Amino acid sequence: MAKRTLKLLSMTLAFIMMLMNTGCQRVFDEIVGFYTESSTEAFSEYPTAPPTEAEKKITPYDMTELRYGYYALQTEAQRTLYKNFLEVVGKISNEKGNDGFYAIEKIEMKEEHLTEGGIRVVIEAFNCDHPEIFWLSNVFGYFAGNKVTMVHLYSLFSRQEVTAMQKELDTATEKFLKDIPDGLDEYEREKLIHDKIIEQCAYATGVKNTKDDAYAFSIYGVLVKHLAVCEGYTKTTQYMLRKVGIQSISVNGYSKNELHQWCMVYINREWYHLDTTWDEKQVLNNEDRKKESDNILYFYFNTTDSYIEADHRIAKPFTEMSEDQLCGTDSDKTQIFNLPLPVCTSEKDTFYNREGALLTNFDSVTEYDNIVDKLYQVAKDKKKSFYFKIGDNLNFNTTVDELFYTEPYQFFEYTTDVNLMIGRSYRINDHITMITLEAQKIIKIELEYVKWE
Repeated sequence: MAKRTLKLLSMTLAFIMMLMNTGCQRVFDEIVGFYTESSTEAFSEYPTAPPTEAEKKITPYDMTELRYGYYALQTEAQRTLYKNFLEVVGKISNEKGNDGFYAIEKIEMKEEHLTEGGIRVVIEAFNCDHPEIFWLSNVFGYFAGNKVTMVHLYSLFSRQEVTAMQKELDTATEKFLKDIPDGLDEYEREKLIHDKIIEQCAYATGVKNTKDDAYAFSIYGVLVKHLAVCEGYTKTTQYMLRKVGIQSISVNGYSKNELHQWCMVYINREWYHLDTTWDEKQVLNNEDRKKESDNILYFYFNTTDSYIEADHRIAKPFTEMSEDQLCGTDSDKTQIFNLPLPVCTSEKDTFYNREGALLTNFDSVTEYDNIVDKLYQVAKDKKKSFYFKIGDNLNFNTTVDELFYTEPYQFFEYTTDVNLMIGRSYRINDHITMITLEAQKIIKIELEYVKWE
């Protein structure tokens, strides 16, 4: 066998840990005290409905409404409060309060009693269903009596600012979606949205809360400022998937004990985890990103529960938490939580199953032929990467050695056959770059193509 060279570039844990260690999800906290009508509200000339996104049909696909959060609510009082949020969320003051926020018209529910924890659950459900509400702050006020509940939401921006920002968002949304072609299945639409978000947005390193960057937690940060944290990536993923008819849910959790957020998506009648943030290869400024030829990963594209839980920790559903856990106490902080989440067990539309290859047995002729065929599908279109999922029955490091470092250098056996199938115009170069995600036993191989010599 001719001598082959291999350039190994392992995915450094430093990059992944950098995302893990960034608290990129907000926690809602109540404001101490409740604002009265005479204190900060100035609601003259506010719109009767929230500023709406452009509803004209931009893509060939019918939009869907996100309602998972609404149907996860367990009482009629919670659903009523949710509906009230929709009625008032656009009724924003133009006067900034002493706290730095803009008051939203308060909700008064007579003959209803909701606990603070119950209100928090409604806010979570509302946020899950409405990624387009980019102005909502992470504080709220409330009063609960025997026969009345009052809730006060706050905006990060004034009514005039929200109206102007919405116009920018409508323009950016149309530009983002205008070239999505007809005839794509749900998986292909999802992948295109995932790729476009990563291509146009950089991760906002060092941002911990809205005081650091008021835009980074929203779709405005991604689509207009092109700088966001994981909550912004998640909301934009949901927002754009909704535009092409795909249902999704936001998921709250942790990575290395830091807050993190990602999505679940409903593709071809199955649920999958999708972490757009962690599929961005490098955290670079815009100028440097132009030099990066392949910034997109598919390590977290449509994964199962067991796969994502290798390095993500999913927060508990609110149904398993006490009022004190939902709200915090004098000694303990408020805990993040989820709506009850669906189970993700299907591997049908995982990335490695659709476009990569599963390796479980070097001696299987059928598996060998399948890998060669999938690698050929990549190479004939000169795509830049190929993914392996190493089976649970194989030791990851030993398998990597057998593929690339020790005889029979199995990966180069695959490329030899593929190069013969391609013909004599070009071939896969023997000099490749590899990125690994050991916890999930995934290998990404970055391919180069050269002329036959």
